[in-house]
Amino acid sequence: MALTSATVLFVASLPLYVFPPQSAPRPADVVFVIGPPEQWRVDWARQLMARGRSKALMISASAPDNDPNSKTKPSYPVLCRRVTPFTTRGEARWLKFEMELHGWKRALVITTTPHVVRSRLIMDRCVPHGVQVVGRSTGLSFGRWVAQYKYQTGAFLKALFITNTC
Repeated sequence: MALTSATVLFVASLPLYVFPPQSAPRPADVVFVIGPPEQWRVDWARQLMARGRSKALMISASAPDNDPNSKTKPSYPVLCRRVTPFTTRGEARWLKFEMELHGWKRALVITTTPHVVRSRLIMDRCVPHGVQVVGRSTGLSFGRWVAQYKYQTGAFLKALFITNTC
């Protein structure tokens, strides 16, 4: 019985964690790398910036001194900070603040594939229009996929039933 329940849960969550609905990154006023700022996320954001997809970059750093962009001086503005709380909700609040401050209408949020749907849910609570969330599953081993399933499921339930506001 437990194996059947686990199998049903696994299959039911495939569209949430493994194959979330998403489209190719569209041009935006800001590209936002949400934490942790793993190097592949920052590299992807830089590639998008180099292709003219945006005019500004935001990076949610996992520590105050962890600015993954500090080695280069890009030609575009880079905002890098550790949000408080260091959660997707904290990042969504920071995005809302910066979008209002700069008059930005569109944001492109970069995360991992298992985090796309939950990130979209949380971002939409703070910025109901103009946010696109995209993800990749770069370098996830089987063990990390299992950990992501567990973590994302718990975090999804929290987002739905406990912290359901911006």
